[in-house]
Formats: sequence, C-alpha cells, structure tokens
Amino acid sequence: MKDSWGGKLISISGRVYKALMFIFPTDFRREYGPLIAQAFRDISRDAYIDGNIRDIIYVWVRATSDLVGNAVAEHLTSKERVMRLRRILLQEIIRAISLSYIAFIFLALGVIFVEEQSFEGFAF
Repeated sequence: MKDSWGGKLISISGRVYKALMFIFPTDFRREYGPLIAQAFRDISRDAYIDGNIRDIIYVWVRATSDLVGNAVAEHLTSKERVMRLRRILLQEIIRAISLSYIAFIFLALGVIFVEEQSFEGFAF
C-alpha cells in the first residue's frame, strides 16, 4: 500500500512542481526545466523512501522557496541582459548612422571637388 501511495504522491508532486515552474523565464525553463523537474522528483522519491510524509513536506517547503527565489533572480538577470543588449544595439545603430553621415560628407566633398576640377577650364 505504501509503495502504491508513494508512487502516486511522487508522480503528482512532480507534475505540480513542473507546472509551478511557469514562473521562470521561458528561455531558462526550456533549457533547465527538465533537469530541475527530474531533480525534484528524485529528491521527493528519496525523501519518501528514507522518511515519511513530513520529509516530503519539508522537500516541498525547501523546493518552493528555492523556486520563487531563483525565479526572481532569473527574471532580474534576464531583464539586465535584455537592457545590456538594447544598449549595445543602440550604440551600434548610432555608430552606423555616424559612419553613414561621415561617408556622405566625404562623398559630397568628392563630388564638389570633381565638379570644380571639371569646370576650371570653362569661363562663365
């Protein structure tokens, strides 16, 4: 009876924990979600085999506090990364516009120089 009940409890716990992982950023969840869910199932199974329901409750308390804390940290890190990439992109856009402007100035000066050279022999 204990094995059947324990297997169901571990299975349900794993599914609920995996559903709670929606609070992580999508990219993080895609990359690490399966590994984190597997670790939670393993820890839950070990807690059930080695102890009793209190040990599983303890695993849940620890896991949910870690889940929330790590999710907040990942979201902050993700936002910082996005802001850094936006800053770099803006710098590159400004650099490209500046170089285009400089190239346009040199092109205009070249055209003016060529036109002056070509009209030197003509009297108006």
